[in-house]
Amino acid sequence: MIMAKKRILIVDDNPDIIRILETLLTEKYEVLTAADGMAGLEKAFKYQPDLAIIDIMMPKMSGYQLVESMKKHPQMQSIPIIFLTAKGTPVEKEFGLKKGATIYMTKPFDHIELQQTIEILLKFGATEKKTRPDIEKVISEESTKKDVEWK
Repeated sequence: MIMAKKRILIVDDNPDIIRILETLLTEKYEVLTAADGMAGLEKAFKYQPDLAIIDIMMPKMSGYQLVESMKKHPQMQSIPIIFLTAKGTPVEKEFGLKKGATIYMTKPFDHIELQQTIEILLKFGATEKKTRPDIEKVISEESTKKDVEWK
């Protein structure tokens, strides 16, 4: 039996960070990306990732607003969130965790620590089994202009 790859959503407005994270994670995980908070929220709803890595300072919607929006919806409450940001003061970290992040990491980051954190969160972070759409099916349906409903 082939296990589906875990799905990770990366939301960051820095294309270099997205490229680095994709390079680090694509071999082991299915990686989705968004360049601003609003696009990140849309992809989170549409693809129901197993984990999200989110920057805080972004256009259209901050990482704080994105996480707040995600946590309001039952189907996304159990998604582990890693804030990966340049904002590194203790007050900012405390605020980020209060907003709903599972882990708060600062840039520049240690890629080994990030990969280990992701593995731990994916293994132990979400205790609730959730149903999510198959990404290939969603892409196929989108390409034929059908509406996709999530329950």
